[in-house]
Amino acid sequence: MAVDMDDFWVFGYGSLMWNPGFAFEVKMTARAFGYRRSLCVRSFVHRGTPERPGLVLGLDHGGSCRGMAFKVALKDRDDVVGYLRERELVTHVYLERTMPCCSPMAAASQRSPTRSTAPMRNMQAP
Repeated sequence: MAVDMDDFWVFGYGSLMWNPGFAFEVKMTARAFGYRRSLCVRSFVHRGTPERPGLVLGLDHGGSCRGMAFKVALKDRDDVVGYLRERELVTHVYLERTMPCCSPMAAASQRSPTRSTAPMRNMQAP
């Protein structure tokens, strides 16, 4: 996950929205631009079996995606990154990505989008 940000934010677009599983300081609705939520990932880890994988959500290119942005304390960053890698990067279907996301608050104040990290669909994965 991106570790070169002054603030560390995680963008959740699936189960991370309601079950992040890590400590955070701030939680707010946000939108990631350039990516859309899609049932585009085949998984036998969270759905289905190796013989009959099920579909799970992934971020795919194009459009925009509403989700939740979580601000994580910098002292917790390494632990949260480790947790997210263990939870989300179990197979090679997701890649770590840093992307801009914008909260309604930031948009209203015309501030720049926040950089956040999120697991994104690996286009090379089956």
